[in-house]
Amino acid sequence: GQDVPGPKDSLIASHVRPQDPGETRIKGLDPHLLVHRQEGERAVLLAEPALARAHDRLQLSYVAAGAAHGVVLSIDGGGLVTLHAPDKASGSTVLQQDGAIALPRSYELDAAPGFERFILVTADEALDVARIERAARALAGSAEAASAPLALPLAWRQRSFLVRKVTP
Repeated sequence: GQDVPGPKDSLIASHVRPQDPGETRIKGLDPHLLVHRQEGERAVLLAEPALARAHDRLQLSYVAAGAAHGVVLSIDGGGLVTLHAPDKASGSTVLQQDGAIALPRSYELDAAPGFERFILVTADEALDVARIERAARALAGSAEAASAPLALPLAWRQRSFLVRKVTP
């Protein structure tokens, strides 16, 4: 994934806190997404910016890196926002801490043009999923949808993974 542009110093300063004994945050490792493309029987890890085609099947995983809560959604080049985790706005935003956690369902790219941008929003407290979806919808369809950060509180960290769509 790639860091979303933003005032990094204030983001870092807002996350200095004593470590809990059960916390598994690894120094230098930030919460991020991993994206694999299904190729026959193999799952191939993609590097960003990845290239993909309509109907490619992608498996998303997150690495919480100590973040307690998270939401995963995507914005595509057609302006559509899709919530991936939790599976509904009222679902739990609690993240598992055991390395890379695959989301329960893979995702098939549709024929929307341009790109699919997957975004992971994390925080130390429960997240407002509906608010994150509204922020994504406000950005979707704009010229900055492939790269601009969502309009959310600075204490909510954001990472994204961009998949550029190519035509066969």
